[in-house]
Amino acid sequence: MVERPGLLDKLLKLTLLSAAMYILYTVVNLIAASTTDLEAYFREQGLSSDQAEMFASSSGSVVGSIIGLVIALLLYFLVYRGLAKGKNWARILGTVFAALSILSYLFGIFGALMYGGLGIVLIVVSIIAVVVNIMWIVTAFKAPNSAYFAQNSRR
Repeated sequence: MVERPGLLDKLLKLTLLSAAMYILYTVVNLIAASTTDLEAYFREQGLSSDQAEMFASSSGSVVGSIIGLVIALLLYFLVYRGLAKGKNWARILGTVFAALSILSYLFGIFGALMYGGLGIVLIVVSIIAVVVNIMWIVTAFKAPNSAYFAQNSRR
């Protein structure tokens, strides 16, 4: 019988930290997008006025970002609750989300430069979030946690 490892508390804290980084990134991204003339940026990059207008209008909306944020926070809550109860499916789901987040943040670094000074903030937040998500995956699969989740999945 494997007792609840203390390392599980670290995993839960990393889950909350990852959620906080996601919230911070989303808020800074919303501010950056609303204060940047994306249409002018795309024209400077060589796109025609029609193309620039199309790309600028498809760069996301405040409502869409807020809906995405709410859905993401619900998923974080789902994973957090599952982890707290020792459910292996939550560890697997959290791993998939962490891996997707890492890829998303890494790709986002390239696009962040169009936001000027706020783009630098987005890059810093992205790098921190990537580190947090890598730590999450490593912590999720360390021996004490793995044994605990394996035991609970056999029950």
